Amino acid sequence: MEERLRFLREAGAGSRAHSHVTLLEHLLGVRALLEEWGARPALCDGGLFHSVYGTEFFPAQSVSDDDRDAVRAVIGDDAEEIAWLWCTIRRRSLVDNLGRDGGFEVADRRTDERVPLTAERLADLASLWCADTCEQLPRLPDEGTRFQLELRRLSVLALPGARAAVESRSRENAVVAGFRRRPEGAPRSGR
Repeated sequence: MEERLRFLREAGAGSRAHSHVTLLEHLLGVRALLEEWGARPALCDGGLFHSVYGTEFFPAQSVSDDDRDAVRAVIGDDAEEIAWLWCTIRRRSLVDNLGRDGGFEVADRRTDERVPLTAERLADLASLWCADTCEQLPRLPDEGTRFQLELRRLSVLALPGARAAVESRSRENAVVAGFRRRPEGAPRSGR
């Protein structure tokens, strides 16, 4: 683990901001959730590196696309592929796979090309999305509503612990959102 952390620190993850914490804190939190949910080591390491190449919603790159071999040397081929896919896909394209028995694919956010996935890789990415979102929700409760419906639907493909966490956090978020809602007939603030 120390080699992985050293690599991430040298790439600047310990000083780059992400969702009101450092990127490194977020990456460690995502890895911890995946580990808690019983993910295999490659998925945990993919989660630890899931944003290093920049993502659709976090475009800052800590590691250049040209450095994929260096990442593979630290976390292995399987984990790096998970991290790479997460960084290059359009997240919503994961949801397009619901109800399919095969022919799984995602859209590359940079080229719009379709990228084929195995059932295992689809489950990895679904679990990673659950961990990525659940880790940030306590700091960004308003952001959670943006993905809540899609994530709840997609969580059926994820690890059982991920499904349970998404359901729990969705209920918590709904309660918090209910407290923020303006009572019917109440005047709008600031007017």
